[in-house]
Amino acid sequence: MFFNVELDKPEFWNGERWTSKSSCEIHKGTTLERPNDLTEEDEGYMYYDTTLHKPIFWNGNYWTDANGLVAAIKYGNVLERPTNLSYPNDVGYTFFDTVDNVLLYWSQDAYGHDVWKDGSGNDYSIIEFTSILNLTATDFNNG
Repeated sequence: MFFNVELDKPEFWNGERWTSKSSCEIHKGTTLERPNDLTEEDEGYMYYDTTLHKPIFWNGNYWTDANGLVAAIKYGNVLERPTNLSYPNDVGYTFFDTVDNVLLYWSQDAYGHDVWKDGSGNDYSIIEFTSILNLTATDFNNG
């Protein structure tokens, strides 16, 4: 570890590069307060989730518990997703879609609409809707 005076914070060596996120310390907070800027390079980052009452770990793609299970608030198919969420109160609410095998979180798009997003920040609602209806870019261009 060293203190980066340009960034005014400590940095840690993760085996490949210097990062401001330490996998040596366990951060604590609610599910909604989980860091949402982690990447594959942050694999091993630990967080004690006070909503779930257990430690969870970033595996490079999504949060898991010590057994390797996805650390989501709820599991289910698309029809079992909560529909009463609102922005900003429920930002970060996580749901693991067992049909598509994807971890989603509740957020807001650039137009101010409440949406489900995947781990890459893509609007999953649009992807899912076009997939269900079997639409293509040509369908959108033709109105």
